Amino acid sequence: MTTPARIADAVTAVLLHDGEIFVVRRARDLAAFPGYTAFPGGKVDASDSDARLEGGSFAEHPPRLIRALARELQEELGFNFIDAYRRRQIRGIHNLGVAVTPAFAPVRFRTWFFRVDLAERPEFVLDKREASEAQWRPAAELISDYQRGRLLMVPPTVEVLRKLQRVPDARTVPKLNFSFDPDTEIPMLEPLGGLRALLVRSNTLPPADRTNCFHFGDAGSPRVLVDPSPKDETEYARLRDATESLAVDRILLTHHHRDHCERADQLARELKVPVMMSADTQDRLSIRQGGRFLHGLNVEVVKQDDVVTHWHGEPVSVIEVPGHDRGQIALIDQPPELCQLR
Repeated sequence: MTTPARIADAVTAVLLHDGEIFVVRRARDLAAFPGYTAFPGGKVDASDSDARLEGGSFAEHPPRLIRALARELQEELGFNFIDAYRRRQIRGIHNLGVAVTPAFAPVRFRTWFFRVDLAERPEFVLDKREASEAQWRPAAELISDYQRGRLLMVPPTVEVLRKLQRVPDARTVPKLNFSFDPDTEIPMLEPLGGLRALLVRSNTLPPADRTNCFHFGDAGSPRVLVDPSPKDETEYARLRDATESLAVDRILLTHHHRDHCERADQLARELKVPVMMSADTQDRLSIRQGGRFLHGLNVEVVKQDDVVTHWHGEPVSVIEVPGHDRGQIALIDQPPELCQLR
């Protein structure tokens, strides 16, 4: 039996000034959510005291959370939060809500989102170990970039920005928690607008127990489902139900390993769609199962620079990435000639 992940407390600051919100892009070498656009914040430490804090808005919130928020803002931005409040540079502090990481995640947090309205815009000093860049922007612009596939975000960040886009003075965001029925549904996230990640239970290597299955493609282009690999018939039924709301025109397999292709042949036959793969993957699947996997399938062999679909108007091309598996392929949403210039 899998031991449930411990839930750690965390805080995050939604800093607002003159109609704009401060966001950072998390450093790409961080263990959690590298490259994601987020609000500054972090874990509550044992050193964050629960001793009473004096002050109007401070008294409305648990002191250890305010101290954690102040410590994180000092560490990440060089911003003295408590001193700024006492100097009346902060107009108000409001708890927008609490988001708890879903049970399927290997690391879980209970995160308090605090809206902080600033009377003036501070000069922040960004800790480059935590964030590669930062910017002040209106919520509408951030949501637009997310929807166009230009910004990575977790669901609570998207919900906060959407609420502030609709209601700039919002003091609560009621739908911060990601919810799904574990008995009937496969969790489906959208880290980029138009790119859906289905977290499918698979026969993968412990301690992992799921494989990311991706779905994307513009209207008028093939809608592609990448690496469906349900571990058993129960999970297969859940995945099949999920595809009812997703148009699927092609299935693409990145390589031949079981945790990236199990029951993908069954799904392709039921949906009556072709399966794209490299020539090496086709050979290995044919040998491994004596032809049973490929029997009756419409196989489309793809290679370097082949365009499989379009996403946000850009061609999505195949790149060959042998290593983990000799016939492995990946996808990139840039014209092949631009990829070769990198």
